[in-house]
Amino acid sequence: MAHAVIDLVALHRTFTALREFVSAEPELAAFHDAAVELELQAARLASGARDLPRLAETPDRRIANRTHAARIVQIMNGAPPLDGTESEELRHALAMLFGNLVLGITHPILRDHAELMWSS
Repeated sequence: MAHAVIDLVALHRTFTALREFVSAEPELAAFHDAAVELELQAARLASGARDLPRLAETPDRRIANRTHAARIVQIMNGAPPLDGTESEELRHALAMLFGNLVLGITHPILRDHAELMWSS
């Protein structure tokens, strides 16, 4: 039985938009490498890869500008939803990608601007 899947091309576009935003903002320079790696991992998923490396956590980074944090949340809110029928292998790969997103970029938002993550 074939599995319907999340739109991986649209997911890659979301991570490209994230990388473009982070790269354009000098205040977010500490997040540039993580944004580039996340974009590459999303591209690999879209190309059929399912084995993604874990990013190193860097807990000392901060996103001091609430506007920048809000824009990152807005970009990531554009990610396509899971439809619930993805294969186990793809679910694990997506879990790694989104876990890496937390490790590389959104952890400081959760720590310093949590209200942005939980508002609708």
